[in-house]
Amino acid sequence: MYKRVFLLSPAGGNGNYIGLVLLGKVEQPALSYHFQGNFSKNNPGVIQYHIWDDSNLKFCNQPDIIAIQNVVKEKFYFVIVNWWEKIFFHQSSDWETAYSDDWLKEQTELWKNFDYPIVRANLNWFYAYKNKNRPELYDVPLIKNKFYFDSLYTNYESAKDQFLKFGIEYTESQYNDWKNSQKCVFDSFQEIQNKPIDQLTKDYQKAIAIGLLGMENNLSEEECWQKYKSELN
Repeated sequence: MYKRVFLLSPAGGNGNYIGLVLLGKVEQPALSYHFQGNFSKNNPGVIQYHIWDDSNLKFCNQPDIIAIQNVVKEKFYFVIVNWWEKIFFHQSSDWETAYSDDWLKEQTELWKNFDYPIVRANLNWFYAYKNKNRPELYDVPLIKNKFYFDSLYTNYESAKDQFLKFGIEYTESQYNDWKNSQKCVFDSFQEIQNKPIDQLTKDYQKAIAIGLLGMENNLSEEECWQKYKSELN
């Protein structure tokens, strides 16, 4: 079992959960695990960064720390669902409330010339993650160990294989406990897949829904917006 984990992971990437499993310190199922991880007095050893900085190199060369990059690939949209459901709709601290409110104010101002600024902001986020052009998604070759985020949203066997790379016997019971704790995330994505766009109640859901259509039809971000914005009415 590892003593500490240096985990490079985007916000919404289940970084704390992954780190806690590697440390054997998951206390109980929860929607957000950062109060058992980064912000916990009991488990201060889970280290998580969203963007690489050369000063982090020291964490890659310490015998009691394993350095891991949480790699986001095809199922990147779950990062966005996670962020909204965990940070905005199910806030568990004043800090999270302030952070999400600031994000809304900033993005509303940035996209104020659009009829649906928060939908447009999230579509920009969607395409930025699709194209892997955000700093928190850049591959860091210095971090040799990679955990693939998509595995958690594929099936138990896929997630099991990822943890096994680090010598962790991840059980189906553990996976089911995690998946059940993420019910609102999976329910939201099911709505995105199954409901007409104008019947979705959350702006980020609408953005992901049209983004997925844009991907399916090989459209650029702007082409996607122009083609599907009428479906938001």
